Amino acid sequence: MNRRGRRPLGGQAMVEMALVAPLLALLFLGVYTAADLIGDKDTVNQAVRQGARLAAELGNGGYPKETLSACQAGDNANPCAVDQSIVEAVLALLQQQLPHVKVTEIDVYRPQPCAAGTTWGSNCPPDNGSFQVGDPIDRFNPDGTAMTSPDAKFTLDLRTQTHPNEASVGVRALYHYSSPALLMFSMDQSEYGVVRLAPKFT
Repeated sequence: MNRRGRRPLGGQAMVEMALVAPLLALLFLGVYTAADLIGDKDTVNQAVRQGARLAAELGNGGYPKETLSACQAGDNANPCAVDQSIVEAVLALLQQQLPHVKVTEIDVYRPQPCAAGTTWGSNCPPDNGSFQVGDPIDRFNPDGTAMTSPDAKFTLDLRTQTHPNEASVGVRALYHYSSPALLMFSMDQSEYGVVRLAPKFT
C-alpha cells in the first residue's frame, strides 16, 4: 500500500477545531445570556404585576379622609403613603433575585383613559396601558425615595374607584441588564403592568 498519498488528518482536525471552538463558545455564551435575560425580564414583569395588583387593592387610600399620613403634609390628595407601599412591593422581589439587573426607576402612573363606550380589555387602556408622555406619573429612585419630576402627579383624587368608571393604574420598572457571560453586552429595558382599581359601589 502506498502511504505517501495519505494526508495527516490529525493536524487538519486541530486546525478545524481551532476555527470552530471560538464560534461554539460564542454561541454557548449567547444562548446563556439570552436565557438569563429572559429569566430576569420575567422576574421584573412579575414584580411590576405584583405592584399593580397591590395598587388596585389600595386604590385611592380612602381619599378624602380626615386622618392624614405624616408624608402627606396636610395634602389629602398626596399619594406618598400609597405609592410607598407599591414601590416596596416591587423592590421586595427585585432586590433579592436579580444579580445582573440594576433597577434605575420605578413609576406609578395613570394610563390613557379608555374611549367612551370601550370596554376594559379591548385596546383599553390604549396601547395596552404603556406609559405615554403626559400621563400623570409618580417616579421613584431604586431606593424607594421619590424623584423630583416636572410631570403631572398621579394624585389620589385621580384614582377613581366609583363603578363603572374605575381608573386604571400602571406600575413600571426601568432597569439596566449586564450579561455575566458576554461582558460587552448590556441593555436598558422596562416592564410594566396595568390593572383597574378595585371598584367601590355607591
